[in-house]
Amino acid sequence: MSDTLFYMPGRVIAGQDALNHLARAAEFGKKPLLITGKSFARQSGLLARAQKLLADAGVQSVLFDQVEPDPAIPTVQAAANLGRNNNCDLVVGIGGGSAMDVAKAAAVLLRNPSPLNRYFGQEKLDRPAAPIVCVPTTAGTASEVTRYAVIVDPQANAKKTIAAESIIPRLALLDAQLTIALPPDLTAQTGMDAFSHALEAYLSTAGNLLSDAFCLQALQMIAHALPAVLAEAKNINLRHEMLLASTLAGLALNTAGTIINHGMAYTLTIRYGIGHGLANALLLPYTIAYIADDYPKKISRLCRILDCEDIEIGLLDFNQRLNIPTSLSEAAILQDDLPALAQSCHLNCARAMPRMKRRMDLHDYSQILQRAF
Repeated sequence: MSDTLFYMPGRVIAGQDALNHLARAAEFGKKPLLITGKSFARQSGLLARAQKLLADAGVQSVLFDQVEPDPAIPTVQAAANLGRNNNCDLVVGIGGGSAMDVAKAAAVLLRNPSPLNRYFGQEKLDRPAAPIVCVPTTAGTASEVTRYAVIVDPQANAKKTIAAESIIPRLALLDAQLTIALPPDLTAQTGMDAFSHALEAYLSTAGNLLSDAFCLQALQMIAHALPAVLAEAKNINLRHEMLLASTLAGLALNTAGTIINHGMAYTLTIRYGIGHGLANALLLPYTIAYIADDYPKKISRLCRILDCEDIEIGLLDFNQRLNIPTSLSEAAILQDDLPALAQSCHLNCARAMPRMKRRMDLHDYSQILQRAF
């Protein structure tokens, strides 16, 4: 019998008005660096509410609100510099995956010397990161419970990952009301990021009985709730179900990781600027179909969840129900770019190979992309 590993977050509070528990951040530090995106938190009133909750708890936050989609190293460095200059000892990230990932990476630099690229990879930190509190406003990345922070390295023109147990947030607040304003396209795309997390983690050779249980529950919940919430955008129960499902997938991700779909999706994001969730959704039917024969029992279980007989058709149908394109050509990918994309996929997926049942070479990625086109 082999050992079983499963990472758990510090504390998750989910439910109506969960944001009101933000005052508990004061348990982890006296001066938080508050990190958000450039517009949503401020325009929605969420930022003002968060600042008041922190102030009422006796802590005055320092605001960094310049996080862009798919954030890069300079953004993290700017946030960390602000935190260092103001003696911040805690980081609060509010927003989607970009804001939360910057919060986690900045927490690394509050306790560890620059440059950030020293810490890409598994457990490369010299010292544990500063405490982190996260509040997601999308149901997708699950960064509020994971040990990962994904940041663009402009010099390498690639997304890189910090993987460290100390960047699992001490406190995650899941308040579905904060996701109500998400438009339908982003609801679908971030939801498919969560679906991809759960599906890939389920097929990962690094998974185990615990992570598989979380994956299956997440997949079942998303298969039900994601199409439904597009029809009932303000249904708080469906929004709550999606938020919980995303978090469950993230918990599994800590142990099992992803397989090739995420690495291939990074290539589309870097080259074309396609959003991370959309890139995953575009490729998922084709990557999973290509390797399906390696996982007959699990693929059969997935087909039951999607109520289909063929996994490629089932995933394509699911994308169509979400108004997501079903081919790369529909997403304006150029056929002439496929050879270069295959090369990038081969490089980006190298770290996923230990979690795959087969080795993938350039020919494999070319075949998947041609099928997806």
